[in-house]
Amino acid sequence: MSFKQLESERAIREIDRNNMLKGLLEYPSYFRSAWELAREKIDLGEIDSVVMCGVGGSGVGCMLVEDIYSSVSPIPLIHVGDFELPRFLSEKTLVILVSYSGNTEEVIRCGIDALGKGCKIVVISSGGRLKEKIGEKAVFIELPKEIRVPRLAFPYLFMTILRVLAEVGIISVNEAELEKAFNVLDEMSREFSPAVKIDKNEAKRVAAELFGKTPIIYAYKRQRAIAHRFKSQLNENCKMRALEAELPELLHNEIVAWEKDFSEKDLVVLVRWGLEKPWVKERFELLKEALMGKAKILEIRPRGDSELSWVLSTIYLIDFSTFYLSILRKVDPVPVKSIDWFKREVRKRVRVP
Repeated sequence: MSFKQLESERAIREIDRNNMLKGLLEYPSYFRSAWELAREKIDLGEIDSVVMCGVGGSGVGCMLVEDIYSSVSPIPLIHVGDFELPRFLSEKTLVILVSYSGNTEEVIRCGIDALGKGCKIVVISSGGRLKEKIGEKAVFIELPKEIRVPRLAFPYLFMTILRVLAEVGIISVNEAELEKAFNVLDEMSREFSPAVKIDKNEAKRVAAELFGKTPIIYAYKRQRAIAHRFKSQLNENCKMRALEAELPELLHNEIVAWEKDFSEKDLVVLVRWGLEKPWVKERFELLKEALMGKAKILEIRPRGDSELSWVLSTIYLIDFSTFYLSILRKVDPVPVKSIDWFKREVRKRVRVP
């Protein structure tokens, strides 16, 4: 099949009417700007736990931080993607409220709950009701308002959480490694340009592999947020279904479905990592053996030599490849009519704070 439309910037712009392409090409600068946004020292006193609240695109940043740092954090570090906070919170809990628009009901309700519990609060947002209701009672980090597509705000949502946690001394971020990760993104931005042909452009090749398929995304548990981002970007950018599951859990249940339930349209996407434990690597290899003859397999591998580079490069590949897939599917990646409808209906039927 020909994928000539990916080689024509004019053809791309005819579909990408809201110019998501521009934001994607500028991703490396977004990550750099986001890291500098909360550089000032934040003094919140003693902290014995951290809860990060966010859903949708804002929630992915929280999930990623939990995946990467919860195993090395000296205190509990958890993500809440719900309307309510856990009961264990106290005045020593840091609650980080993340919502690009500032109007996300789940996050606002968690913020009100955190105020009632006397928690320490940091708000990461461009404004909205979150700023009006909680901003003056919290450390408020204001994100740029000019990002027209919330999905493109991911660099700010993720990097700002990292910066806050580093400033309060909960995690350590090696800035030399971070700069190397940014340099990897610079290289990827040049490679992913519409001007670069498909044989030298990984984002276009991944889009071509995904076209006409039903993606089933499998990742190790510590990369579950990346698998979720992949699924979400396929849903929103491409207006298509996708499935996700995590190892090792899927090896105790979902693998049985492959005995009878598979089709030519299935494409298993394996999210691999720069450094895998032997017992994780071996399970991926066994999984590939189990799927042999039942589904085509696409392996996504990160770039760079640090965990932050692996995270950022994989997200960048996912976001750009799903953009190109939307072009192949002839759908504008920006509008999300169903989400907009749902939010309008909720406001009619539920009293939103």
